[in-house]
Amino acid sequence: MKSVIFLKFQYQLNNDTYTKFLSLESLTEIEQLELAQIRNDFREYLSVERVSEGLVQALITFPLMRLAGFYRSPIKMSLEQDIASITIEYEDTTITGRFDILAINK
Repeated sequence: MKSVIFLKFQYQLNNDTYTKFLSLESLTEIEQLELAQIRNDFREYLSVERVSEGLVQALITFPLMRLAGFYRSPIKMSLEQDIASITIEYEDTTITGRFDILAINK
């Protein structure tokens, strides 16, 4: 797999990345299998082509949100409409866009 570094992001597989910051329940075997499948699907696409934002959503974001329970009540989802624009500047690169997903727990 090629190493991609942009905005100081780089590929790293470390299952303990967030455990020092969060108190999380252990994943079930089925959840671990789901996460491995999501990771493997994304790796396959990334190894052969540039991955578009929509493809990242389809391959990673939406499946992870489903696993995390974001589609269940009382959380309500909003996609792209009426969500503010954002701009990120990094060295000589400017990235502009909008938040694609907004999740609200009333």
